[in-house]
Amino acid sequence: MERFTILKNKGELFKCQLQVEGAEIEDTTVRLCLEFDDNKNMYFYGHLEEDGVCSIKIPPLENIEKEIGKLTIEVVADSTFFKLYECEVDFKHSVDVNMTHKETTSRPAQKVKLASNIVQERTQEVTESIKSGNKENKAPQNKSGLPKFRDYYTNRKK
Repeated sequence: MERFTILKNKGELFKCQLQVEGAEIEDTTVRLCLEFDDNKNMYFYGHLEEDGVCSIKIPPLENIEKEIGKLTIEVVADSTFFKLYECEVDFKHSVDVNMTHKETTSRPAQKVKLASNIVQERTQEVTESIKSGNKENKAPQNKSGLPKFRDYYTNRKK
């Protein structure tokens, strides 16, 4: 028996050529049936053109968990049922990516060097300018090095 592959994550377009004799094409119905082992079936109806070309759209089937099934093409012409085609079908993704973990190597932790020299230099500059009486830093300061709060409402220092 032939095998057909349907990609789960992409839509498919199944095309075939039919020859209908003794019935009108407008009165002919074509459907594709996907049959599964768990007694569930899916039907997709096709569009039959005047020249006998049949197109059946199969949407993406992401929710199908099965990997194999059976595909049949069924036609009803002038109230008569025909089973025209039958094959096994494989359901796959268009792209599969797998990973195997080989090995993990541990490296010693790298020490992070902080730029503490810059902070020390700045602290030293500020301390020296305060000691030297630099006019820029003459704001009154409390013990923590912050300017004292001035109560502007009563205009007095706290």
